[in-house]
Amino acid sequence: MVLFINHANTVASSAMRVEFDMSTEVTGTVLGGALNLDQPLSLPDQSRVRVTIQPLDANDGWRSALDALERLRKERPIHAAGKRFTRDELYERD
Repeated sequence: MVLFINHANTVASSAMRVEFDMSTEVTGTVLGGALNLDQPLSLPDQSRVRVTIQPLDANDGWRSALDALERLRKERPIHAAGKRFTRDELYERD
């Protein structure tokens, strides 16, 4: 699962007020209804955040591996310059 965290900070001065967003994308696992993040967040305690949860597809790893193989096949094709057998030669019958 991918967890999107949007943390809004406000900086105030006597002349102006400036807001900026800090967005962080982390992955985690849900265990027993609780969200366990793969890495700690660099936010102070008691920070208010907005959380968007997007489940990861279990096939993402396979899909990226297949895409990498397809790119490799296109970049470096195998040219078999050997003899081409006919159907009869491949399936000889006595």
